[in-house]
Formats: sequence, structure tokens, C-alpha cells
Amino acid sequence: MRYVQRRWGVQAADYDELQRWSVTERERFWQSIWSFCGVIGDAPGETVLLDGERMPGARWFPDARLNFAENLLRRRDRGTALVFWGEERVRSRVSYADLYSEVSRLAQALRAA
Repeated sequence: MRYVQRRWGVQAADYDELQRWSVTERERFWQSIWSFCGVIGDAPGETVLLDGERMPGARWFPDARLNFAENLLRRRDRGTALVFWGEERVRSRVSYADLYSEVSRLAQALRAA
């Protein structure tokens, strides 16, 4: 909330107000998400939202290119990187640290092979 207040002058006192703003100002909200979260990728481009009235079918940052793996692997902490909820109520979480470790082991095995 502080971020969008500084960037856009939004005076959201609570989550509900922020959520309302995010729906009415979708492009500004998602520009803020890109910046606040530090997304690694080519610049998001001029167009934030294309065909915004089509759900499904809207396209967010259509000119941007990013590498999902690069964004996931930049952190090495115990925060949750991935969450899986299976159809049979199986749930699991993978931390950034564990994900990085697993990817590193696979990369080493591939290099060795």
C-alpha cells in the first residue's frame, strides 16, 4: 500500500481499498506489481494490458519477455517458491532454497553426463 501511495498517490487505508483500486486501475496496479516485485525480464513495454475486457483472453505485458526460471532461482531463502495442490488433496511446498539446490544438482548431473 505504501508503494502505490508513493508511486500513484493512492490513499488505500486497508486491503479492501487497495483491492478496489487494483480493479479500477488495472494497468497501474500491474505496473506496480512488476516494479515492486523486481521482475527480471526485458522492459515491460508500453502496453500493460491488451484486450483487458476479455477474460479469459486478456494479455498482460504483451511486449515483455522474461525467463520464469530466472525469476524463481534468484532467491535462495526459505520462502515458498512453489505450491502444489493435487486433485486428491495432496499438498506440497518447495522453498526457494530447496528449489535452487535441486536445480543445481540436476545441472551438475547433466554436466557430468
